[in-house]
Amino acid sequence: MRPSPSGINPLGVLLIVFGIGLGLAVSLGLYQWERELRLQVGEQATAPASPREGTSPSPTPGVPTPSSEPPTPIARPVSFSQDILLILQRSCVVCHGPAGGLTLTDYESTMNTGTNRPLIIPGKPQESLFVKRLRGKPFMPPQGPLPEQEIRLMEAWIEQGAVKN
Repeated sequence: MRPSPSGINPLGVLLIVFGIGLGLAVSLGLYQWERELRLQVGEQATAPASPREGTSPSPTPGVPTPSSEPPTPIARPVSFSQDILLILQRSCVVCHGPAGGLTLTDYESTMNTGTNRPLIIPGKPQESLFVKRLRGKPFMPPQGPLPEQEIRLMEAWIEQGAVKN
């Protein structure tokens, strides 16, 4: 292939674009593999040696079973920047990053993007589609539900008004 009149070789540009795409695909695959491995190791480290009396073991690995104990309420103020954003960055932005329809990379995007707005209804976690997708089926993230404590943090933040703090 001959260089174009501007001196740029189109085949070279095509190879560079292909290389970048391949690099991104491999990086994403490694990230997801590492995350799954961390979840498996974390589950083994925190799982009790035997099920508690009155509960049954989880039928699906990685999916928590309902507990007969009521969840511990979150009594402290929940911070978007110190609590919620860290969960979103770790568990959500791999799919809901800056190049998608629903973006969860920062407060403004979390509150104002997506086709099913409003995603979060301040003060009303049970009415917020965000919480419904964390708790319902199909749930988010698709690899498996977030730990119960993280879901409760998100619910508490919404209950507290979903403020940018």
